[in-house]
Amino acid sequence: MPLNIIALSTLPRHILTQGTAIRSLMRISAAAIGISILVATLAENTQIVHSRLVESLRPTIRWLRRRFCRRRQPDDAGGLAALNAG
Repeated sequence: MPLNIIALSTLPRHILTQGTAIRSLMRISAAAIGISILVATLAENTQIVHSRLVESLRPTIRWLRRRFCRRRQPDDAGGLAALNAG
């Protein structure tokens, strides 16, 4: 709060409410811009990490194929049941 007091103490009394409103608007706008940048960076980094995780997976890995691929293939009865179950 000291920054708020210093910034508003230089204004004349008759425009103090306008100064408070402008400072509040700037603070809220800066917070919105900062959150937007943070969300965009987080989404981009999440995509990068997901692609790096997936690039090392190959369908020839036996335990991976046994565990995930068979349950997700709808061409046999077990795979179709697994897809229907969720």
